[in-house]
Amino acid sequence: MSKLIGYSTVVLVLAALGVAIASLVFNILVFNKINEDPVVEISSTLTSIPSTAAPDDGCPDYTNPADVSDDPKWKEAADRLIANVDRSVDPCQEFYDFSCGKYIQNTDLAGQTRKSTFDETQYVINLGLADYFDSKALKDLTDVEKYQKNFLTMCYADAQTDGSDKDVRKTKWTDLSKDLNADLGFPLFGKPAVPKTTDDLFGAMGSMERKYTGGPLMTSYVTADYKNSLKHALYINQPALHFTRDYFVKPQYIDKLQGYAIDIRHLLLSYADSMGVTIDHTFCAGVDALDHKACAQQVAEWAVQMETSLAMSSWPGTELRNYKQQYTAFDDLDNLDSHFNKLNLGSYVKGLNAMAKDAKLTEFKVVLSEPNYFSALNGQFDSGHITLNDYTNYLAIHFLMDNAGEYGIDIPSADAPAVHARDSRRKNGEKKFEKYITRRGHGARKITRRPLNSKGLALTVEDEIRTGCVDTMIDYMPFGPGYTYVRNRADRDDVRKDVTTMIKNIISEFGGMLDTLDWIDKDSLAKAHKKSENLIQNYLWPDSVFGLDFNDFTTINAYHINYASFLDNAGLTTYWDALKTMKAALMKTEQWDIVTKPGDRTNFLQSPATVNAWYQPERNSITIPFGIVNPPFYSLVYPQNYNYGGLGGVCGHELTHGYDDEGTQFNEIGELAGCDFTHCSILDDDSRFGFVDMAQCVVQQFNSQCCPLKKGNVRCVNGETTQGENIADIGGQQAAYRAYHKYISDKGSAEKRLPGLESFTPDQIFWITYGGTWCMKLTDERLARQLMTDVHSPSSCRVDQVMQDIPQFGQDFLCKRGTPMYPVDDDRCKVWVGF
Repeated sequence: MSKLIGYSTVVLVLAALGVAIASLVFNILVFNKINEDPVVEISSTLTSIPSTAAPDDGCPDYTNPADVSDDPKWKEAADRLIANVDRSVDPCQEFYDFSCGKYIQNTDLAGQTRKSTFDETQYVINLGLADYFDSKALKDLTDVEKYQKNFLTMCYADAQTDGSDKDVRKTKWTDLSKDLNADLGFPLFGKPAVPKTTDDLFGAMGSMERKYTGGPLMTSYVTADYKNSLKHALYINQPALHFTRDYFVKPQYIDKLQGYAIDIRHLLLSYADSMGVTIDHTFCAGVDALDHKACAQQVAEWAVQMETSLAMSSWPGTELRNYKQQYTAFDDLDNLDSHFNKLNLGSYVKGLNAMAKDAKLTEFKVVLSEPNYFSALNGQFDSGHITLNDYTNYLAIHFLMDNAGEYGIDIPSADAPAVHARDSRRKNGEKKFEKYITRRGHGARKITRRPLNSKGLALTVEDEIRTGCVDTMIDYMPFGPGYTYVRNRADRDDVRKDVTTMIKNIISEFGGMLDTLDWIDKDSLAKAHKKSENLIQNYLWPDSVFGLDFNDFTTINAYHINYASFLDNAGLTTYWDALKTMKAALMKTEQWDIVTKPGDRTNFLQSPATVNAWYQPERNSITIPFGIVNPPFYSLVYPQNYNYGGLGGVCGHELTHGYDDEGTQFNEIGELAGCDFTHCSILDDDSRFGFVDMAQCVVQQFNSQCCPLKKGNVRCVNGETTQGENIADIGGQQAAYRAYHKYISDKGSAEKRLPGLESFTPDQIFWITYGGTWCMKLTDERLARQLMTDVHSPSSCRVDQVMQDIPQFGQDFLCKRGTPMYPVDDDRCKVWVGF
C-alpha cells in the first residue's frame, strides 16, 4: 500500500408520521381469519383524515350531489389525496406543489435525508409481514414460511444483543474473521494471504462473490443472452462501487471521500481493538510504530485511493447504453484468459460457479460487458506496483465493510462509545457502508432495490428492527416473503384481472400513439408494434415460482430448496450463519441454478413484495409486482381515474422503456436487432434520426429549465443522464390517460366525483393522483446528490415537466395557454405522439 501515492485529501401513501394531526396513521395489513380457510387477508385500511385544504382552490364549486359518490372507499381515496393537496397553489403554475404541498409541509424527516410514498408503502408491507410471522406458530406454516420465521427469529434475537458490550462485539468480529481468514486471509493484521498467485486470487474473488454477493474488483450477473433469448449467459462487468462513480472522479465530492476514509479507519480500529491485533506497519510508510490510529488512517486512505483508481478505469453509466458495445462473448475460458494476461478471469468464473480447476466452459457463454475496464485493470496488475498482499487486504476490507453492518456490529468512532444494538438500529438509514446487494443490480439495466429506511416511519424501536429484518429477508430470499404476501391477499385474483385489463388498454393506446408519428417508416413502425404485441407481462406474482394453486406448496418449496437449512435452522448457530446461508442460497437460486437452463422470458427478477416496477429489454418484459399495486398507486375499490393515474402511469412508464434509447436496441423477443458496426436498433436510420430528435427535445427541455433548484447554488437536472426516464414518464403517462378514456368509453359513462373533492372533475383526479405518487421530501444535500448522480429526475421535475409536455393536462385544468403547465406547442416535446 505504501507503494501507492498517498491519499491525503482524498413509491399505500401515508402522510408523514410525526407531529401533524393530518398525518396518516398506520393501521394497515391487518391479518384476519377468513372462515375456515387458513389463508388470511393482508389488506389495508385508512383512518379517515379530515380535510385541511383551503376552501378556495381556484375551481368552481360543484353542488350536484347525484354526481358525487357516496361509496366510503371513494371517500377513503379522496382523503388520501386531500392529505397531500395544497389548494392554495395554482396547478397551472406548479402542479407538484399543488398535488404534494401538504405532504411536504407535514412530513418530518426525523433526521433522515428523504421520505417518500414509495418508502412508506414498503414499510407498511414489511410491517404486515412481520406481524404475520410473529402471530403464527411454526406448526401452522408452510415449509417456505418456516424458513422465513426461523430467519426472522434469529435476526430479532441478534438485534437485541448489546453492542456496547465488548465481548459481544468481539464474538461478532470473530465470526466474520473465521470465514475471512479461511477464504482470503488478512495480511494487514498478520494473517497470511490464502491466495499465493493471481490465479488463486481471482478464484478466491469468484468464490467469495458466490458465497457473500460482493465483488470489489468486478461483478457478475446471469441474464438472457442478448443474442439468443433461448439461453442464459454469464455477464462480467466493472464493479458496483461503494459510491456512484461521480463521487470518486469529480472534485466537488472530495469531502465525501475524506469522510469515507474516516469510516474505514473506524472499521479497522474497531476490528483491531475487538480482536486484540495490531496493523502490520509495513503497510504504513513513515508512521510511528506505536501510532495505530495514524496507520489505520493511511491504510483507509489507500483503500479509498484504490477504489478511486477503479472508478477512473470504469465507464460512466451514460456511456454504457449501447449494448452492442457491451457484448464481447467467449465460450472458452482459455481464450478469455488469453486476452488479459494478468487477470485470470477463467479462475474467477470457476470460483463463481464452484467449478473444478480443470473444468471446461461448455454449457453457457461468458460475456464481458465492458472490455475497456478489464484492459485497464489488466494494466494495473501488469504494472506490479500493487502486491498480492495489497489486493488481498483490499478485498478483506470490503468484506468487512459489506458484512459488519448487516451483522449488527456497531462501528464507533475513536472518540465515541459503542451503543446498544437496539439503539444502533435507530441509525439504519445512516449506515456507513451500503451493502453490496443493493447496488449490484439485476439484468441488463442493472435494476436495483432501494433498501427500506424505517427511521421516522416506525413508531417503536421494535418495529424498526422487525421491518428491517423483513427487508433483509426480501433482499436475500425475494420470493419467500413475496409468496407469503400474495398468498394472504384474498383479493389477489380480482386485482390481477383488473390490472391485466388496465395494462391491455395501455398497450393498445400506446400502439395508437405510435400510429400518429410522422418520423417513423412503415417497416420500423411494424417492428415497434411487434414489440408490444409480444411483450411478456408479469403481473403481481410469478406462476412459475408460486405454482397455480396457493394450497399446493410443491412448486414454491422446490424453488427454495437451497434455503432448506432454515427448516429447523440446522447448523445455524449465529445470525452470521443465517446471513451467509441466505446470501449463498440467493446466488445459487437466482444465478448458478439458471445459467445452464433454457432462457426464460417470464423471469420475475425481484420480489412480488417490492414497491417498484421494471422493464427488461433483454426479455422484452414488463413486471408489475403486487407491492406497488397498493395506494397511493392503486386499490381495487378505488375509482379508476385514481388507478389509471397512479398505477397506470407506472405501467405506461415501464412499457415506454421498451422504446427508449436502450429498449429500441432489442426486438420483440429481447434480442439485439438490426445491428451494424456501430449500433443495434429496430428502427431504420431515418426513423432513428427522428427518434434522436424527439429525445434531444427532452434533453434540451430538462437542461434549459433548470429544474428544480432556482436559487442559491443553482443545480439542474442533467437532461442527457435522465433522458431515458424522462421519456418513459412522458410517454407512459400519456398512454395511461388515453387508456383511462378507453375505459370510460367502454364503460359508457363518466365516473362520479370524489366526496370532499367535488370541485375536481374525474380527469383532474387522474392527474392529481399521478402527482401524489411522487410526493417526496428530502434535504437539499440529498437533492443535490440526486441531481449529480441519478438517472431519475427529482420528483418535482417528474411531475411539473411531464405535465408541460402533455397538453391534455392544461386542457383539463382550464389553464391559459402560455402558463408553465400548458405551454404553446412549440415549447413542448411530443414524446411518442405526432400531435
